[in-house]
Amino acid sequence: MGVVLNAREPLVKTSELVNWITHMKVKKMSFKRKNLFIEAVLSSALTRAEYELRVKQKQRRLKWQFLKSTLESREGHLAKDAWSHHEEIHSLDRFMSQLKDVKPIER
Repeated sequence: MGVVLNAREPLVKTSELVNWITHMKVKKMSFKRKNLFIEAVLSSALTRAEYELRVKQKQRRLKWQFLKSTLESREGHLAKDAWSHHEEIHSLDRFMSQLKDVKPIER
């Protein structure tokens, strides 16, 4: 991944984005007060990456809420599919629990 994020190429995984942000923060600290241009470029890239991370987290949270409400409403109407929906909800619950392990952005 380059120094500057390309807005046209979305990052596939949130974990990659978190790792990239952490790496860039370390780089930014190493250039602090040595090269203002590089520091400015890194700051801009970090701001963009942090924004992208917040957007991804919000999208996932909204998608999860929608899926959960949809599955729960279906579960009440379709008793024969209850087990299938339960498995989907359980799988999504595990996914959401894993997202809690992602460290929040500090500003």
